[in-house]
Amino acid sequence: MILCGGRGSRLNHQNKPLVSWKGKPLIEYVAKSLPKSTEQFISANRDLEKYSRYGRVVTDSITGLESVSPLVGVLAALHQMANKWLLCAPGDTPMLQKGWEQPLLGAASNASLVCAKDAQHLQPLHLLIHISEKKHLRSYLSKGNKSAINFLNERKAQAVEFTNPAIFKNFNSAGDFT
Repeated sequence: MILCGGRGSRLNHQNKPLVSWKGKPLIEYVAKSLPKSTEQFISANRDLEKYSRYGRVVTDSITGLESVSPLVGVLAALHQMANKWLLCAPGDTPMLQKGWEQPLLGAASNASLVCAKDAQHLQPLHLLIHISEKKHLRSYLSKGNKSAINFLNERKAQAVEFTNPAIFKNFNSAGDFT
């Protein structure tokens, strides 16, 4: 799943994953970094037709929740998917490299929730989540909670350390696109 449901408030309300960098929208870089799967989801709440070129669009509205948390998009995909595992990546992280998910997949036998961590930060939306977490995520969001980090901590997610933090760079300002 590529998370593209944000408001772009740090980039003049542009839909960041659709903004071009080096001749292509950010979402294309993210999509190329993900493994081939039976179905690729795009969490989006606007520009749905444009996003539909990259995968099956799911909107937050299908959850019935009013939260602005990106976790609502994750929950929406968990409701729609046929697989047992969902791999997530933000649509504004074009530096991801092919195979970045392998360490997460390797840790999946020990946990139902696995996220990336670099030397300085948890990367809470670079995430592998099992379908069994759906009820816990719904409960967490239904209480008005929004923080992905707090959810991961509450559920005792396994963090997998990555040595190259540059792959998780979010493009948030105009300077990031130069």
